[in-house]
Amino acid sequence: MDFLVEIGCEEIPARFVKPLVEQLERGLCQLVEQQSLAGEEFRTENYATPRRLAILICGMLESQPERTEVVYGPRYEAAYDAEGKPTKACTGFARSKGVDVDALEVFDTDRGKVVGVRMKTGGEPAGKVLAQHLPALVTGLKVQKSMRWGDGSYQFVRPVHWICALAGSDVVEFEFAGIRSGRKSRGHRFSFPAHFEIEVPADYVSLCERHGVMAERNRRRQVISDRLFELAESVGGRPLRDEQLLEEVTDLVEWPVAILGRFEQRFLRLPREVLVAAMRNHQRYFAIEDANGKLVNAFVAIANTPVEDEQPVRHGFERVLTARLNDAEFFFDQDRKTPPRQLVDKLDGMLFQAELGSYLEKAQRIEKLAV
Repeated sequence: MDFLVEIGCEEIPARFVKPLVEQLERGLCQLVEQQSLAGEEFRTENYATPRRLAILICGMLESQPERTEVVYGPRYEAAYDAEGKPTKACTGFARSKGVDVDALEVFDTDRGKVVGVRMKTGGEPAGKVLAQHLPALVTGLKVQKSMRWGDGSYQFVRPVHWICALAGSDVVEFEFAGIRSGRKSRGHRFSFPAHFEIEVPADYVSLCERHGVMAERNRRRQVISDRLFELAESVGGRPLRDEQLLEEVTDLVEWPVAILGRFEQRFLRLPREVLVAAMRNHQRYFAIEDANGKLVNAFVAIANTPVEDEQPVRHGFERVLTARLNDAEFFFDQDRKTPPRQLVDKLDGMLFQAELGSYLEKAQRIEKLAV
């Protein structure tokens, strides 16, 4: 049997997406194994976007295996009197286990003879077992910064809007953050904002894709990477290698659309570090360099929504970057007008610490130590 759980919420910060879905996957694996629900072909797959965390479990048992356990009670001498009649200890033990005294047996143990009862456990449907534990599992997900919202005491990385939970074709009913689970999910916020129903877990990925969501994180990452190289090669360059930015952008979009943009040639006179910082740190754009390792006046930006006409989107990306590069150019030119020696003298007007003087005095102390 397959099992699916999806938590849909407002946009999760990119740095939290992967750690959270991996936590959820580990927690579910442990839960399934602890509850003896893992079949021979048990495996899990995780799916994560800025708006959803989902785990698909394949090869899960439909119910817990039934097993018989012996529960030991009082010693035989304490359970029966000299006439062989049950004592209060014996009847109390039987009552606590929900059985008649006649169901008790005598067992030889390390403690000697004791009374006990054979009890059948397990046999609970998988959906019922998971429903009992899922709220605590989701609540226990750790994140550096979480939110509270509404008039409840709910706390999660971002406000929860929907929960989809299916065991086979049946809904696993539970509640978290005031939201009841069901079989409905949602598509892309802008392209397919309406709900859609999932009949069985195996349909999850294809239904998401049909509604504008590329749920497989690794696939989104590969699509972005492939398009980066294609667009960079179209201008005779290659994308500046940046695995960290690639990871971040992967978790910023649900349907990646790579767009090639350009900036004015004159900005190439700025230091490489300035250009890369403006593109990478502020805009999450990918810089492009030529075969000699020199930057070219082009970049690749990743949009989150498919569009028929890319030109307005490209223009928007270029306009924002141009504004940042204009600022960078201005401050770079202003800094070059003032010799470093004059900048050092200005430190005298900046207090470092009341008992330690100004920043100029601090600089002079460091200078003495250095030479």
